[in-house]
Amino acid sequence: MSGPDLARPTPCSEWDVRALVNHVVGANVRFQLLLHGAPTEQVEAMPTVDHLGDDALASCIATADRAVACFHDQHVAEG
Repeated sequence: MSGPDLARPTPCSEWDVRALVNHVVGANVRFQLLLHGAPTEQVEAMPTVDHLGDDALASCIATADRAVACFHDQHVAEG
């Protein structure tokens, strides 16, 4: 996924592909924070963060892997 692809429009006129992918990646981060008991303020600040950096695909894969790992974490599962 490269720069020009990320600039493509989505059905929502307010979001391009980058904004949509950033939202999904941010949700992965929010799930991790919630599962580990992060303060509400920290979780609510996530939508304003650029989660993609220079490599959107790598960010997406990494945050998805970490979110899935949270569900396998025995401490979180028992929480």
